[in-house]
Amino acid sequence: MSPIFGSGIKRSLLSVYDSPRNRIVLCQLSILFIIGMINIGLFIFADEVVPFGERLGWDGKGYGEIVKNFSQMVFVQGLDTYRIRRILPCALIAFSMMGLRIPFANWNIVFSFQIYHLALLLIGVYLWNKIADELLLSLRGRWLGFCGLFVNFAMLKWVFYYPVLTDLTSYVLGLFLVYFFLKRNQIGILMILILGFFTWPNFFEIGVVLLIFPKSALSLKAARFKLNTLLAIAASACVLVGSLYIFYSWENPWGNSVPIETSVIPLSIVLMATFTFYVVKALSNAQELYTIKSLVTRLDFKWSTLGVLTFLGLQLLLFLYARQLGDITKQARYNTVLQAFVRNLLFLGNKQPFIFFIAHVLFFGPIILLAFLFWKRCCHVIHAHGPGLTLFVALGLLLSLNAESRTLVNLFPFFAVFTVKALEQFQWKSSYYLFIAFVSFIFSKVWLLINAAPTPDPNAGVAAYLEFPWQKLFMNSGYLVSGLSYITQGSAVLLTGIVFYFMFVHISPRPDQEK
Repeated sequence: MSPIFGSGIKRSLLSVYDSPRNRIVLCQLSILFIIGMINIGLFIFADEVVPFGERLGWDGKGYGEIVKNFSQMVFVQGLDTYRIRRILPCALIAFSMMGLRIPFANWNIVFSFQIYHLALLLIGVYLWNKIADELLLSLRGRWLGFCGLFVNFAMLKWVFYYPVLTDLTSYVLGLFLVYFFLKRNQIGILMILILGFFTWPNFFEIGVVLLIFPKSALSLKAARFKLNTLLAIAASACVLVGSLYIFYSWENPWGNSVPIETSVIPLSIVLMATFTFYVVKALSNAQELYTIKSLVTRLDFKWSTLGVLTFLGLQLLLFLYARQLGDITKQARYNTVLQAFVRNLLFLGNKQPFIFFIAHVLFFGPIILLAFLFWKRCCHVIHAHGPGLTLFVALGLLLSLNAESRTLVNLFPFFAVFTVKALEQFQWKSSYYLFIAFVSFIFSKVWLLINAAPTPDPNAGVAAYLEFPWQKLFMNSGYLVSGLSYITQGSAVLLTGIVFYFMFVHISPRPDQEK
C-alpha cells in the first residue's frame, strides 16, 4: 500500500470519528455488537437458548422445519396462511445456509438466526440514526432513542434466547417504515409493506394507512364540541362492555394453563377502560381529524389505489396458492380470526389488573412509561405528522390491550421514535439520561441467565411455565406471568413510574396546548 493511499484512508477515518454524530453511531454499534456476541457466546458455550423443540422453540420448531425443507414444504407440501405470512426470514436463512453449504442441523439453524439477528440489530442502529437526522435530534436525544429502541428485553435477550422467530425482522422493517414515512418516500413504504406482508400478520394492513395519508402536519387546534371526549367515552365503553361480555359469557379458552383470578377481573376491566379513555382522548384531540375536507385533501389517491390493489393482489396469491395445493382447512383459519383477536385482546389483557401495560414495560422497557407520562405531548408530535400517523398509532393502541407484547413488535418503533421526539425539547441533565439507561438495562434482563441451574425442562407441561425456572422466561410474557412475578414486577414498574414522574414530569414545563 502506497504511503499516499494509506494516509488518505487514515484521514478519512479520522474525519469520520471527528463528527460527534458519527462517534455516537460507532459507539452504539459497538455496544450492540459486543452484547450480541456475548449472547451468541452464551449459546455456544453455555447452551443459553430455549430448550423446547430441540432448541428451536414452540413456533420456531415449525420455522426450523421450513428452513430444513424449504422447497418441499413451500412448493409441494404447502403451508397454511399463518406460516406463509412469516416466510421471509425462513427463506433468507434457508438460502443463506444452502449458499454457504451449512448442514441443516438444529444447532446450525439457531446459530444462523442469531448471526442474522445481530446483523439486523446493527442495521437497526444505523436506521435509528438516519431517523434521528430527519427529526433533527440532539446527541442526547439519539442516546435516549437508542436506549428506548434497543436496550430492552425484546432486543437484548428475547431475540437471542429464542432466535428462530420472525420478530426482529418485523421490528427492523418497522424502523424502515418510520424512515420512509419521514422521507415521504411512498415507493419505499410500499416495498417495505410487501416485505412485511410475508414477515408479520397485520404489518401491511396497519402500515397501509401511511401510504394513504403521507406525512403532512395537522393543526394543533383542539377538537370542538368535546368530540375527542365523546370518542374516548365511546371507545372505553366498548372495552368495558366487550370485556364484561367475554369474561362472564365465555369459558376460559386456555383452562388451567392460564389461570384467571376472577376476584380481580372487575378492577382489571375498569383500569383497561380508564387507560383507553386516557389515550384516545389525547390522541383524537385535533379538530382536523373530524373534518372530511381536511382528510380528503391529505389523502394520496394514487398511492392509496396502488396500496389497496397490491394488498388484494397479495391476498389473491395466497388464495390461489392454498387452492392449488388443495388446501381448504388452511383457509378455515380466517373464520375464527376476529373471535380469536377479541378473545386475546380483552381476555389476556384483563387477566390481571393492568397486566397489558406492565407486560409492555417489561418487554420493551421504560420508554413505555415515558410515553404514558408524556402522552399529551407525544400526541402533539404525532398530530404534527398528519392523520396517517395518528390513525396508525390509534390502531397500535387498540392492539396494545393484548398482554402478549411481542405482537406489537412491528408497531413499537413508531411509539419509541415519536416519544423521543416529544421529549427532545427538555434537554434534561446528563445524569437523568444515564439513569434512564441504567433502568433500561435492568429491565432488559440481559444479565439474567435463564438456563442457569436448574435448566427448564423442555418436556414440562404449560402449567410448569408459571413456576421457576420457566418463569425466568415467561415472567416477561404478560399472559403467562405468575402471581408472584406479577406482584414483584408490577411493583417495580409502579415504583419506576413514580420515580419517573417526580424526576421528569414534575420538573418539565407543560406545553401551551396542555394548559
